[in-house]
Amino acid sequence: MRFRSQHGRRRGHTHGAATQLPAAGQYAVGNIFLPQVDAEREICRTTINRIISEEGQTLLGWRDVPTDAVGADVGPAALAAQPRIEQLFIGAAEGLSQEEFERKLYVIRKRFSHTLRGDTSLTE
Repeated sequence: MRFRSQHGRRRGHTHGAATQLPAAGQYAVGNIFLPQVDAEREICRTTINRIISEEGQTLLGWRDVPTDAVGADVGPAALAAQPRIEQLFIGAAEGLSQEEFERKLYVIRKRFSHTLRGDTSLTE
């Protein structure tokens, strides 16, 4: 998963968050590959949301990434293993420089990656 600071194209498209995104450079977008199983996906989202808060940043929301596996003629094996893809929007804490925000995003990503990989309750 990688975070990017983007602006403009996603305004108003997040669910579970305000429709207005902060100014350019004050938020980041990450593509997250989540389990197909609803309960496991919720565990992942909850863990990520908690870590964002613990790191002093703001969860702005999650957005489903539209996919069309059938239209793309994805085979049955790939279709069965296809993750749920969502975008995560994170707002920078007030007063953080761009460099400090980038470091926070790195720490957030590392923390939730290690936490979720070590969670034996997850099967996917």
